[in-house]
Amino acid sequence: MKVAFLHTLNANIDLFTPYIDRYLPNIEIQHFVSEDLLKNAMQFGVEHVRQDVNKVINDIAKHKADIIICSCSTIGRAGSCIFY
Repeated sequence: MKVAFLHTLNANIDLFTPYIDRYLPNIEIQHFVSEDLLKNAMQFGVEHVRQDVNKVINDIAKHKADIIICSCSTIGRAGSCIFY
């Protein structure tokens, strides 16, 4: 199984790593960071970045992840309508 994380802060990789190591020790993990998504959502609103979030999720999906987890509560709902 392969799990991809979409972060909007690079620091979240370090935040999530201990939990990943503990609870997902045999899972292939990929991290993707797009700090502009959070910056733009905070400046212009979540609806403004919906297309950008969906594009990033579609790009991540090309890496054949079984699941994509968005670690950002601000933009998470913008991509919630995408299913694979």
